Amino acid sequence: MYMANGNKIYFKNMLVEGSDYEELSQMHSPKKMLQIIGKKSEYGALPIIEKRGLRDCQYRAEVKFEESLKMGNKKNLAVLATGSGKTYLACLASYRLLNYTLQREFCFL
Repeated sequence: MYMANGNKIYFKNMLVEGSDYEELSQMHSPKKMLQIIGKKSEYGALPIIEKRGLRDCQYRAEVKFEESLKMGNKKNLAVLATGSGKTYLACLASYRLLNYTLQREFCFL
């Protein structure tokens, strides 16, 4: 459970009986939240991607790529027109996988 007053953030783990509120310097990351509740999900800590700054085709491709990973597909193919930002999409996917999952190896061709 989180409480905030605009200046401070407090957290209480309701899964631990008798726990008290503790002050946080910042909100927990999705990865930390999964650790707190004792869940393991290879891609569960991926935050929802925002469309801001992405072209429609890039946004759709990234969303579908992540959905495919969550369904267990390890091989994916992005087919986009020349100049649509495939390299940017590969960098975005790499960044998200490295920062929010346990994935440490992947190959983009």
